[in-house]
Amino acid sequence: MGLLLGCLAAHHLAAMAVPSPWGVPDLTVIGLVLAIVKQPQRWLSLSAIAGIFMMAWAIRFPVPVFLGAVGYGWLAWRTTRQWDLTDRRVVGAVVGITSALSTFGLLWLHELWSPPLVGLAALRVAVTTLCVPAVRLLAKV
Repeated sequence: MGLLLGCLAAHHLAAMAVPSPWGVPDLTVIGLVLAIVKQPQRWLSLSAIAGIFMMAWAIRFPVPVFLGAVGYGWLAWRTTRQWDLTDRRVVGAVVGITSALSTFGLLWLHELWSPPLVGLAALRVAVTTLCVPAVRLLAKV
């Protein structure tokens, strides 16, 4: 739980510090996936906490954002049952897929499909995926 809350706070602070949201890695998704890896039996409560924070930040479509967070948590939980998530590559892949679903899902909800925005979204997914080792190191996961 502390890992998720720490990532939520770090995401909020980073979003306030960086002028463009595309330059901020999705620390909420990283925290959610890593917290579920540590405590898979609590996936629903962890997803609900992340969903509530994501809803608070959402300007439009708060219910789909919340349901998306629960869906991402379910995806991470199902992955823990199928694969060994002590492998860093698998965790990175799960975070990348979850981040892509989150980022491109929000673009789809807002009907924003211009090539520059899709490129920025892909950059955000890449930055989020590349931040996983640093968060794991800081969180000692």
